[in-house]
Amino acid sequence: MNHSERVTEDKIVSVAESLEFKEYFLRSRLKRVPISVLMPFVANLAKSEQEEGLKKASQAELIDKILFYCEIRQHDEDFANEFSKFIRDHLFSAKESVYLIQVPNQDAVISWINTWKDEKYLGHRYNFSLHTSILLKERSLLLDGQKVFFPSNVILLVASSKKPKQLPSGLDLIMYFPTVEIELIFRKGMPLMEARGDVDVIRDFMNTAVLDSHNPLSMASSIFVGDREDAKGNSLTKSLSKIVKIDELRKSLKGKYLSISAPVKGEKTSRIQASFEELDDLNEETHPTIKPMLTTLIQDQDRSRISFVYDEKKFSFGITIKGGLTFTQYAPEEVVTYCLKINVLK
Repeated sequence: MNHSERVTEDKIVSVAESLEFKEYFLRSRLKRVPISVLMPFVANLAKSEQEEGLKKASQAELIDKILFYCEIRQHDEDFANEFSKFIRDHLFSAKESVYLIQVPNQDAVISWINTWKDEKYLGHRYNFSLHTSILLKERSLLLDGQKVFFPSNVILLVASSKKPKQLPSGLDLIMYFPTVEIELIFRKGMPLMEARGDVDVIRDFMNTAVLDSHNPLSMASSIFVGDREDAKGNSLTKSLSKIVKIDELRKSLKGKYLSISAPVKGEKTSRIQASFEELDDLNEETHPTIKPMLTTLIQDQDRSRISFVYDEKKFSFGITIKGGLTFTQYAPEEVVTYCLKINVLK
């Protein structure tokens, strides 16, 4: 399936915001992106440099080049434009778990978080602070006659643990509070927020937000991939707006199972997992003992891995116990947008 002709790009929304990352955060996200994606971007920036030298560059060297260009060309609108597109298409989708949350008014959520400035939002286990809020160049994907937008607003939050840790330093112990980042993704025209990152941190943020009736996230509800019984204890919010069955998602993507995991009530066995060489249909398995067991596993599954083909390339993701998707290898934002359409908008 070739979708390249279905992608359209609209006018620039902003170019300056894409350069607001501190180097550490930008470097950490560039490390998610494979050399095969970094190389052509750097080559386009370094048109005057010898191509042979770039071919031998490591990922670290390519990242250093990008950061170098960020520093020397930060006021160059053409560079900011290209870099904004690169951020939108590649930096936020790579190797992160994605959890879908329906919000009645995404503009209100974005405005609320942007008012934090130097203040902190206090969760139960973490304190959250706003690091960067970015407005990205618009891009859309036309699928089944419906325009689905790439991320248009991205908010990066830093979560600081309230529980300190100690680190040896010579004869002394240094106390510090570990931090982790989560990303909140918003798309034009969709009452949806994608939370990407560590699920325990995201859950702490959401659990605190829904308790405050004045908070624009208080009416948020989860879109859960899995079974309704699993969602009761594992959903990020108590309120559920939609349940997406794993097997229905696989069929919609025309995907194949790589593995299935399901809880069982045995005398000594609490879970069974089966791995496959891409299982498309139960009739492909003819073993008289295994086939009926697989039928039960598919019905009761709560953790699975699925492969699918997009634009003639193969991708795969896992279903988490919390009802999210985790891509098991790098996937560009176009692929995530495609899965979102299949997952939410079908």
